[in-house]
Amino acid sequence: MLGKKVLVVLFWLVVSINALADYNIVDRFRLYDDRLKTVEMLRPYGHDFLLNINAALNPDVKKTLDDAEKISKSTGSAQLADATTFLNNHKNEEFIGKFDLAFGIPLPSFTVSGIKFIPDLRFGTNLAAQVGTKAVPLTAQTVVDLLGPEISQPIVDLVVARFDTTVPGDSLLDNTDCVIILGAENTVDNCTKLKNKYLKPANPDIADLFAYVKYESQFGPIFNAYKGDFFGSFNPYVRHRADLKRRFTAEFLAEESELFEKDELVDFVDLVSDFMFGYKKGEWKIYAAIEELKIAELKKNMVLDGTRYGETFYGNEILFRLHSDYTFKLAGFALTPFGGIHKRSGYDLVDGLYAGADLGFSFWQDRFGLLAKAMLDNEYITLAPRLQLWFMQLEVMGKIAHKSEVDGTKIANIYSVNFRLFF
Repeated sequence: MLGKKVLVVLFWLVVSINALADYNIVDRFRLYDDRLKTVEMLRPYGHDFLLNINAALNPDVKKTLDDAEKISKSTGSAQLADATTFLNNHKNEEFIGKFDLAFGIPLPSFTVSGIKFIPDLRFGTNLAAQVGTKAVPLTAQTVVDLLGPEISQPIVDLVVARFDTTVPGDSLLDNTDCVIILGAENTVDNCTKLKNKYLKPANPDIADLFAYVKYESQFGPIFNAYKGDFFGSFNPYVRHRADLKRRFTAEFLAEESELFEKDELVDFVDLVSDFMFGYKKGEWKIYAAIEELKIAELKKNMVLDGTRYGETFYGNEILFRLHSDYTFKLAGFALTPFGGIHKRSGYDLVDGLYAGADLGFSFWQDRFGLLAKAMLDNEYITLAPRLQLWFMQLEVMGKIAHKSEVDGTKIANIYSVNFRLFF
């Protein structure tokens, strides 16, 4: 049954061969996620951080996922019609959601060789999902990546070899294949069923649904270091990462009850570290960072075929940052213009550029404060007001797209709420 579902995903033909390069859901997710991490970076934790909760969501993502899963509850021919209507109604759209939970425990500070270290112990976990709908082609080169591990290698080889030469609507397998694959169970009825599982559909230009989900947890200390005008941090941690990427056609959605199944996740446990080094002079500072540098692999659980999936779909791409800001202070008010760039494999350098400013005031010995953040990148205007008390802060954020689309795909607006507790 799963073979039928997976192969239906593979063999919808579409018109534009160039569209394949236009949409990669993991690359788009990296960019969305790094932008959210940048906003998180701009609200520093502090040594007295205890609890951080952050939820970011495109308002349509849950409804879109729910609607997609409801299609399987239709009956008969209505399933395929409902699935096709759903995909075409959401064609060239994308949606994202993410939830973060983090805890911190301040540790005693110490000094070594004139360098003051202020450490914390951190534990964090997050879950994120992205969905995109787009009409893009499937070729023999993409078949191996999209086939599930449940499909045997002989069938994979036949599918790849015959994909380009098979007439749309015909089976990619023949009677001779049935003898080899089915063995003693090769009857006329079983052979017909097998061949019908691996058809090359004739219907072109149908939008597919691309879905990606990633879970991650981290545990380890962070050592903030200060000496004179220089500062930095070293953050070694154990990271558990698991993810899953899937592609759905209308026929697949008509039969599939769950978009994601937990036992299909590929997951790794790694030793990773972040590094940051900066310089501060008066009210101006600049710093550079390398994040998610993998040091060692501690454990892997290859649910998928290890010969074809040697890592998570997200991979082990390093994130690079450069950030600078300057603070002007006057009568309790502070204006902090800032700018920077982040870069990771999967998106262009210009995609990581950002600039903005914080404007706020505080009184009662900084026990009460209000701050408003505004920033701009090449896709979004971000607005984020924040309320801060001596034991907590609350921030709401809206990332509003100032472009209508990128590579023919509508950009998702993102809204988030952040709650942070101090001691």
